[in-house]
Amino acid sequence: MARDSLILDRYEPLGTAGTGGFGTVRIAWDPRIQRKVAIKTIALTELDAYRAKLPGAQAADGPAPVSAAERWRGALPWEDAPAEDDAQASGETTEQEHDDASDPVTSLAHLPGLDEARTAAMLDDPRIVTVYDFEVRDRTAYLIMEFVEGITLTRLLREFSDSITLDMVTAVFDAVSGALMTAHAAGVLHLDIKPDNIIITPQGQSKVTDFGLATLADASGAGTTGGGTIGYMPLEQMRREHLDARTDEWSLAALTYEMLTGSNPFRAATLEEAERAIENAELILPSLCWENLDEQVDDVVFYALDPDREERYASVADFAEEMDKFLGNAALGEEDLSEAVSDSLGLRQDEPEEEEATAQDQGSDASAASRLKAKAAPAGAAMKSVFSGLFAQPDRSPEDDFDDDYDDYEEDEGKPPAQRRRDVRKPHVPLGERYSERTIGVLSHVFAIAASAALAFFAMSNMPFLALIGPAQPIVVLAVVAACAVVAIVRPSVAALVSFCLLGLSFAVCGHPIPAALLVIAAGVWWYAVGHEGMAAANVALLLPIASSIGAAPAVPIIAGAALKPPQALATTAFSALVALMLAALGSGSVAGWDAVAHWSFAGVNLSENLLALIQQPGTWTALAGWMAASAVLSFLNARGGRAATVVGIVAAVAFVVVGVVVFSPVTPQLIISVAAAAVVLLVVLL
Repeated sequence: MARDSLILDRYEPLGTAGTGGFGTVRIAWDPRIQRKVAIKTIALTELDAYRAKLPGAQAADGPAPVSAAERWRGALPWEDAPAEDDAQASGETTEQEHDDASDPVTSLAHLPGLDEARTAAMLDDPRIVTVYDFEVRDRTAYLIMEFVEGITLTRLLREFSDSITLDMVTAVFDAVSGALMTAHAAGVLHLDIKPDNIIITPQGQSKVTDFGLATLADASGAGTTGGGTIGYMPLEQMRREHLDARTDEWSLAALTYEMLTGSNPFRAATLEEAERAIENAELILPSLCWENLDEQVDDVVFYALDPDREERYASVADFAEEMDKFLGNAALGEEDLSEAVSDSLGLRQDEPEEEEATAQDQGSDASAASRLKAKAAPAGAAMKSVFSGLFAQPDRSPEDDFDDDYDDYEEDEGKPPAQRRRDVRKPHVPLGERYSERTIGVLSHVFAIAASAALAFFAMSNMPFLALIGPAQPIVVLAVVAACAVVAIVRPSVAALVSFCLLGLSFAVCGHPIPAALLVIAAGVWWYAVGHEGMAAANVALLLPIASSIGAAPAVPIIAGAALKPPQALATTAFSALVALMLAALGSGSVAGWDAVAHWSFAGVNLSENLLALIQQPGTWTALAGWMAASAVLSFLNARGGRAATVVGIVAAVAFVVVGVVVFSPVTPQLIISVAAAAVVLLVVLL
């Protein structure tokens, strides 16, 4: 490789990992140690470059005299540099290597924000990304760091928000708190703890990186930096006050709160808004987001999140000691993290190696926009229903759904800090948030199994050729139904597709090939577009035959709007409308329901003729148009978040469904009951 293409005449570049913090992270190969390294390149200002060129002995003495620092402010670097003649006149020597800007300089004492080169390098802990070396050339500083394969905590929370376990939270918390304890013991503050700076390896180990804002604590144990990331820095850091270990404690508490609840209420666009958010945040009780999590953990987290640092724990060690009383098993958490990281990296196998993993994220700051795109649904706290994520709402903070009622807690100064009851906002908890992920998963699978098996049984019962096998007919029917149920246990979405295809097959063997082909093709398109993505869309589609059997089909588009994102909701509602049309053609003549008792058997029914007649009725189209409008409006408003938008969306959806029917048909009690029931259920579960 050409010498000029190397980094620092040594490292062979492999690719760019990411940009953030103070600079860009590049992945390179070190031929001396025969391994990859991560090189953080940081552009320096003219003032920084001048400071870096100060003689090493002078740099090691500490900050420049106040008079010199004052002259530097607003002045060009060379205006304060001692002239060569003056230096010689005073008997001082000027080294030639410092006249050449291209010479490597390793003294960073005078470079603001680059103290990480010394502080991080002195930290020897497996939970901290190692800094091997640092060097300055021209106006660029290079930090050579350990290459860590894995993903950031940001990426983990985004990709696995619905499967985070308490053990995983414990593993991350223990690793980060342990890394901070090691750093604090060495007099080093991190001052930028956030998900982007936590890397999780395929072995499940969490490592803290990017001490870009760290600084050596002074003799009193305090630093003086104002850097950090909004959402993860406390008031004293925003106000550029002297900082200490309790600053990192608050950041760790904010990170832990986000892992436990799935949201960060302290994010804001400006520092002023962030200060107000910290002082007036409406906090969720973390214990309500998890099954069997002791409520005393709320006191511990809120104690560490106190805006007044004097009210927090004295150290991260004290905070960690209290938290570990209530968290899970870190060893099991590392195993779960290992599986999650391996799955995540496996999904990216088609990407270049140097762009995989979090070497891309190493030391980088994700943009505010990308952080806000992370799913807000926490593990165990996302909006839940028997449709597994049916009411989960992306980009929605759970605290948006809570009322403003206060429940004053008495404070008992005699109790230990972990048991002190804090004055916190006690939220009203929606019904849909009172169940664990495991419970919801079981209920979701039960519904999928029952619904797909019922639809398969209905289809198989209308296969006339099965009558030819005589007594074996029930056995064959039950075997097919059981097979469909087994598929639903493993892949509910596949079971939904199979059951709808069986219904199409029953249409075909009864002499209706066109409706059969239309249903099978529509089912395949729907499944390929949205049905395979998860259980929610499949369960909504399976809900249609069940609701339609009792005349409550108009409730389905309302459920779809509450359960799915707009594209998924529209596609699933359109497919449900087609199924409703075909069921109505079995004899009822109304898309509102097919009356399962009266029209269970469709032998002798002219399905094609009835379907054509339905299509020619204007009332059919207005009713289905109302379905589509209801689904679209509710899904759109629901995705915006907030109780007000949800209520407005439900009311609008009900109105669209009713108006779509009454344009050409009278309002029936059955229609009012079914639509009202769906709306009431949604309001109770969501609010």
